[in-house]
Amino acid sequence: MSRTRPRRPPSNRPRKPNLLRPKLDAAEKALGELDETRKREEADFRREAEDLETRRAAAQSAWVEARKAGTVKVVDARTAYRKAGGAD
Repeated sequence: MSRTRPRRPPSNRPRKPNLLRPKLDAAEKALGELDETRKREEADFRREAEDLETRRAAAQSAWVEARKAGTVKVVDARTAYRKAGGAD
């Protein structure tokens, strides 16, 4: 048969301060700051990636337009070449 001890009534004595609490608080604060720094880095990376994607899309559009214009010039030059008796 197991017996349980009777519970003690709560002590009215004040708890003595834990001398290690300031170290724990400082370590938790440093860890929180580290996390915030990383979150800011990630936000910066996302902004840079969005900017890069915008630049890439603009460059792609510019290339498409330049390619179309270049193709028209090639077709016109080929047509003129053939009319002048040239052969492929």
